[in-house]
Amino acid sequence: MVRSPTVLASLVVASLGGVARADGPLARAHWEAGLAVNGGPWDSAYQAGALDGPAVGAQLTFGRTFGALRVAAEYEIASVGQSVFNDPDSFDAIDPVRGQLHRLGLAVRGRAMHAQDTGAIGGYLEGGVGRETVLWHGGGRLDRMDVSAGAGIEMLLGQAHVGGFDLGVQLRAAEAPPAKSAVTCTGPCTTATRDQTRDLSVMLHLGFVYGF
Repeated sequence: MVRSPTVLASLVVASLGGVARADGPLARAHWEAGLAVNGGPWDSAYQAGALDGPAVGAQLTFGRTFGALRVAAEYEIASVGQSVFNDPDSFDAIDPVRGQLHRLGLAVRGRAMHAQDTGAIGGYLEGGVGRETVLWHGGGRLDRMDVSAGAGIEMLLGQAHVGGFDLGVQLRAAEAPPAKSAVTCTGPCTTATRDQTRDLSVMLHLGFVYGF
């Protein structure tokens, strides 16, 4: 039986695998900057209504860590849209509809890591919100909010200055453009309703982080 709150707190800290070590990379609050590549060659890497396709881009992050938590602002620029071979049953190339994505976001990352003297390795969960703007090359613009969730692995090295990398998967959900979420009446009705379809994009994330 645990009789002392101090003993109980020590057991909790030990169960976190050393996250709170006084000499590890997460031992003190620090600023953290990151550079990552997001995207994927599959059709669901970016979805915008009836249009989907591969995506590739760069993401910059800057935030503050508080122990195992990180709160960071994000900026991303990416090429999104249809694949050159949009029809999976045809090898005929098409003139794809593509555009440039600009995204500003805010994300919170929680880390569960095993820490040593100057290093830590483990996993993370992340969630956030963002504002997307897509400028289509042939004309037109798409503006919408999204919510994101991600998970992956991460390795950090250092104390006064921290460096490392992360590898994970990120999912983003956003309201479909009006062309896909039109007001409909699929059966006999007195009032048409709007289809609440959501677009879901799935991307790989590979990044490097630096803390100071």
